[in-house]
Amino acid sequence: AYGRAVLDQPGVLAAFDILSLHTYADDDGETLARGVAYFRSLAPEKPIWVTEASVSLKRSTEAEQGRRVAAYAASAARAGAERLFWHTLADPPEGHGGEALHFSTNSLFRTAKGGARSDKPAAVVYRALAARLAGDDLTGAVADGVGAVRARSGAVLLFQGARIAEHGGTDLATGLLIPHGALASAPAWLNAP
Repeated sequence: AYGRAVLDQPGVLAAFDILSLHTYADDDGETLARGVAYFRSLAPEKPIWVTEASVSLKRSTEAEQGRRVAAYAASAARAGAERLFWHTLADPPEGHGGEALHFSTNSLFRTAKGGARSDKPAAVVYRALAARLAGDDLTGAVADGVGAVRARSGAVLLFQGARIAEHGGTDLATGLLIPHGALASAPAWLNAP
């Protein structure tokens, strides 16, 4: 009701170029997809960007956080969002009291006491997915069974379960190539035919 009330005000739609949404839901992007679809119906001519998205390690494991990077990207694209940005690049350093902050574990990188950063699985997935998206695009992606979306190119982003990678692909959790015909487990990018 709030979003509709704001956007129904005279001049509001003309006052911005991009509608920005945030999500921190504890799911695989279903809440995000509903939000994007709802605001898409209110402002169909405006691009929608998800400018803050993350998953807390207080509610999830590191491996699950990594898989959800792919799930959020898939859900946002399927619902019509054009961009997705991860909130919080690096956790606060260990022992500096940052552990109590609400978003202290939502980042892509761990920060040690001395300030050194290391990848979490989320960073590996984010980097591998970004590399694949440099040559492809999820804009206009559609659901492809449970736990996957298909890009217009025919490539598939698998964020739940497993399936055969008929044309090979990339294991997003490791960044390693998946051979033609091998079984791929989420998160994975499956090449187009």
